[in-house]
Amino acid sequence: MIITATPFRISFFGGGTDYPAWFKRNGGAVLSVTINKYCYLQCRNLPPFFEYRNRVVWSRIETTKDADSIEHPCVREAFRHLGITQGLEVHHFGDLPARTGLGSSSSFAALRSMMDRSRSSFTSRRSQEDPAEIIRFPAD
Repeated sequence: MIITATPFRISFFGGGTDYPAWFKRNGGAVLSVTINKYCYLQCRNLPPFFEYRNRVVWSRIETTKDADSIEHPCVREAFRHLGITQGLEVHHFGDLPARTGLGSSSSFAALRSMMDRSRSSFTSRRSQEDPAEIIRFPAD
């Protein structure tokens, strides 16, 4: 089981200019601070005894047979990006309400990093790429 606690962040300016696609052409600067409130992610292998393959708990509970059916955009793209095929259970919760705009998406970069470091539990095919890639999911 992997549990991450990522502090929420407040960006004063420059949000989005820290993406390589932007700053390689235009430069960029970001001024952010963290606060003493956290976003938590818990991830574990899901035993094969369930009718579903993946379980994602956030403001709703999703049970799916494949990663492409996951509705939570960051979790779905994390599964795709990392090439995860075995069943996983992911819980996403925080000290603050959803949709505050305080940077909870960075917790998924932290989860990806943890998954990459514990390959005995999770399989990753892209361990050396930009961690921010996981939160740049395509619009649906």
